[in-house]
Amino acid sequence: MNFTEVSLTVLYLLQEAKTPLNIEQISNALHTNYTYIEISIALTNLLEKNLVLKNKTPISEEYTITVDGRISLAHLKNDIRGSVRNSIVKYVDENLKQLCLESKVASHISVLDDGNYLLQLRAIDNDLKMNDIMLVVSDEHEAKLIASNWENRADEAIASLYNILISDK
Repeated sequence: MNFTEVSLTVLYLLQEAKTPLNIEQISNALHTNYTYIEISIALTNLLEKNLVLKNKTPISEEYTITVDGRISLAHLKNDIRGSVRNSIVKYVDENLKQLCLESKVASHISVLDDGNYLLQLRAIDNDLKMNDIMLVVSDEHEAKLIASNWENRADEAIASLYNILISDK
């Protein structure tokens, strides 16, 4: 496979998704055309050329296309096979809501040295960080329950927390 085509395809996906994506999401979207290794190498090259940005979060590393990446893609988009472009557009259309949710609301559980569990909860709205909450709990079941509820009900949790914190009772 042509390395330039892989890089351009990654840029095209990032542009079409309109949301930061981690390498797993990129790989899932492009798995029928490229391997995880090819995608990883392409991302490294794109980073070196400042065509994508990498944002490290407590949960993952996310990639976004830069202005230079968009300009390069505009000039070279036709070098990506039409069938690949069509499959990306279809994938994004069918999975955009899930991609946004995965990028916008996330949780991560780590085991601490003392046996407790650290939960990192994140919610982003329109690329503005809304909440980063870190909790320490002693029970693994509670940690998993909190993480699951966060991913399914973050908006409700944020609204409740906000209402409690602005109450003057």
